[in-house]
Amino acid sequence: MAVRSAKPETITLKKTYGVVIMTTGMKLKQFMLHEKRAGVDLPYDMIELIHEVSITCKEIAATVSRGELSGVLGVAGSENVQGETQKELDIITNDIMVDHMSVTGLVAGMGSEEVDDPIDVPANERGDYILMFDPLDGSSNIDVNISVGTIFSVMKAPKGAAEAPKSEDYLQNGTEQVAAGFVVYGPSTVFVLTTGQGVNMFTLDNTIGEFVLTTEGVSIPEDLSITGYDNSMLAHQHPLSLTTIAHPQEKLGEMAGQLLLEKIQGGSDKDMKTEYLIEPKLVIGNSCKNRNQE
Repeated sequence: MAVRSAKPETITLKKTYGVVIMTTGMKLKQFMLHEKRAGVDLPYDMIELIHEVSITCKEIAATVSRGELSGVLGVAGSENVQGETQKELDIITNDIMVDHMSVTGLVAGMGSEEVDDPIDVPANERGDYILMFDPLDGSSNIDVNISVGTIFSVMKAPKGAAEAPKSEDYLQNGTEQVAAGFVVYGPSTVFVLTTGQGVNMFTLDNTIGEFVLTTEGVSIPEDLSITGYDNSMLAHQHPLSLTTIAHPQEKLGEMAGQLLLEKIQGGSDKDMKTEYLIEPKLVIGNSCKNRNQE
């Protein structure tokens, strides 16, 4: 099924309690509250958590948009947990996320790609969730002005706010996630979110400082125009997967942008039948078929 158009004049109508409601153009928090009233299982504290994450992403968007004017480009001289060289902006955006979310009263602990160990939250500020994130995915792109992104995942803290999560609490199965999403900082800033009830896309309207719903019910088009695969996984590829690629390969340097590109324009990854995942394991899309295998 093709992605619905995000043209300004496009509207999505829902019938709720016998009343027709226009959802396209709703602000992020407004839309989540609307979904809750319509019967979607969205606790108020999770709505607040996602809203707070969106606030940090606005700050990151503003920081990234200044580029070299802010004087923070270049290498920081350290490595993250993946062994990748950290950029100055990796550290700055990590601090933005940690400093903001640690005083919201919504998270019990956090895990970041830029920090080796779990991040503790003061006891009086703990909430019921664990937040995992990569604050600036694809930061190697930043010096050459290519899109970057933020990836996040939300899980319930087993002990809630009662005590700090243990290391094993951060290693839950992906199916335990209650929300996940990614943000792409490009010509526009796009916030893609799922809470387990489909995928919705919001675009930052800088004139009002809000993420506004532009595409509801995102899905991967069946008609593919892009293919991509991860070279690091070649040893695990299906034997046919590299011989059946018949279309130009386009690969961005960051996961968030690649996901958005392939979900909108149509594409597949790895062995052409892999479902799309938000790190670590939450499915946000449908499996694709390769044209040559139809």
